[in-house]
Amino acid sequence: MGIGHAQAQQTGAAAERQESEDFEDVVIPAREMLGDLFLELNRPDLAVKEYLATLKNVAPNRFDSQFGAAVAANKNGDPGNARDYAVALQHRCGTDADRPEIRQLSMTIDKRWPH
Repeated sequence: MGIGHAQAQQTGAAAERQESEDFEDVVIPAREMLGDLFLELNRPDLAVKEYLATLKNVAPNRFDSQFGAAVAANKNGDPGNARDYAVALQHRCGTDADRPEIRQLSMTIDKRWPH
């Protein structure tokens, strides 16, 4: 084995270690994933419960759980809570937040449940 081959192996191992470290930084709460699954299965009633459990017990300001709770409540025919979750999310992100999820959520709720 030559020096060049050993250096290439070290470089490859370093790249794999960096990819592994980057992957480990992504943590999605299990109950949020369960909420996502329930939404895909068209069970927004169960999805809302899982998102709210994540917000209560794991991460009270987690964007994806707040967004999921708003979407699930809206799909479940609960405009009051859907709007409350959406407003809380907008307040947390600020009025200048340029998140497409917030714009989409606001349009969906306003279209389905006008004031």
